Amino acid sequence: KILSQKTETLQAHIQLCRDKYNEVKFFAHKAFGKNKALMQMFGTETYRNIKTDKDALVSFMAQLYQSCMDYKSQLLAVGLSQNSIDDIKVLKNKLLELTSEQRQYKKTKRSYTEERIKCLNQCYAFNRLVIDAAFVIYKNDYARKKMFLFKIK
Repeated sequence: KILSQKTETLQAHIQLCRDKYNEVKFFAHKAFGKNKALMQMFGTETYRNIKTDKDALVSFMAQLYQSCMDYKSQLLAVGLSQNSIDDIKVLKNKLLELTSEQRQYKKTKRSYTEERIKCLNQCYAFNRLVIDAAFVIYKNDYARKKMFLFKIK
């Protein structure tokens, strides 16, 4: 449940990053028009390949922020606000944080699972010892021996 909540939060934040990219792309297109080389600086060629990869999206957002800072005067002239540019860096940092938290939780969960399996195996080993002893003791009494069998449903 916790992992699914972390994943939902991360997906919601990824959507915010996508929305921010689309906003920047709009203003970049408004500022640079059909200049393909400049538009590539804003990820028009690479975004399609990385939009679902969390790690690639982090570096993409960093590059997008740097491109916006490099061409800040042109973007501000066509209506993109400084706050909107600053939001890119905030979104990138939050995305990095959420990705790290999710990864760390997955590692922690894996160790909890291993501990749980180890405890259950110890319980099973003890039960198996009791069952084996009962089979030796009640080797000629089918009814009592049957009481010590696991019921699988």
